[in-house]
Amino acid sequence: RACLKMYPLYQDASKVLELMEQRKGTANRLSLNSSIRNKKACLAIAAETSRYAAVLQECMEAAGIDKAQHEYKPWLIKVLVYELLLGNKKITGGGAGPRLVKGSKEKLADALVKILERQGVASAVGLLPESERDSLSLPKYARVNTFKTSVAKVLATLTAAGWQELEYAAFIEAIDLDAQRNADNGRTSATLQEKKEKQRTFARDKDLDDVLLFPPGAHLEHDDPLIASCLLRLQDKASCLPAHVLTACEHPMELTLDACAAPGNKTTHLAALLSSLHAGAAGKGKRTAHDG
Repeated sequence: RACLKMYPLYQDASKVLELMEQRKGTANRLSLNSSIRNKKACLAIAAETSRYAAVLQECMEAAGIDKAQHEYKPWLIKVLVYELLLGNKKITGGGAGPRLVKGSKEKLADALVKILERQGVASAVGLLPESERDSLSLPKYARVNTFKTSVAKVLATLTAAGWQELEYAAFIEAIDLDAQRNADNGRTSATLQEKKEKQRTFARDKDLDDVLLFPPGAHLEHDDPLIASCLLRLQDKASCLPAHVLTACEHPMELTLDACAAPGNKTTHLAALLSSLHAGAAGKGKRTAHDG
């Protein structure tokens, strides 16, 4: 009988979490490392395991496997417990770690039920601090790469692909309402079809004309055609502000120096805005970028 190996995703996610604990970077940045085999899935499981770490630890203690986790790589058992209780509800592959967690499935599930009952909530989201629950309703931001396209062309592409543009106020109201509906207060959540429809909406940012907003659960990831072709860049609004601030003055700067440029989102954004401002002016709008 062949011995099943542990699914690499769990090892990658546990490594990301270990590095996060050592303050070596964020989940997003660490998951983009070339050694990570499935970057999207790794980011998702690492971020969610970190978010529910306290709940997972309590379940492990109740199931009597908390001390055993020290025999494995840091975070590995928590990743496996997350996958079993809150993730895909099953563990792929074999190995000693998965056998330990799967062998404690009933005790872990019972522990989670007791925690939910004690806190008076219907699912694990209600166990998170209010600030964490609020973050689940934050929109996903993307910047139009005006080096390669225009905002109008991206809007047309999204519309042709079945996305619906909403006014900014209506969009924010919709995702706030959706967050309330999905909160752990015993109310029935939206149907799968309703969720899919809401995830196919977007809006233009009210402050930055080259930034678009998408619902938190929108399927707009690195393998999306607009993202893969670099017509859209996943970039938080806070990261988009510096370039607009630096180019909002009456006399746009002709030379900029970015001394900490990696991974390059702000740098390329500033370059795009400066190129537009200095269009046709030879020798102006120069950028110098360094990192490391």
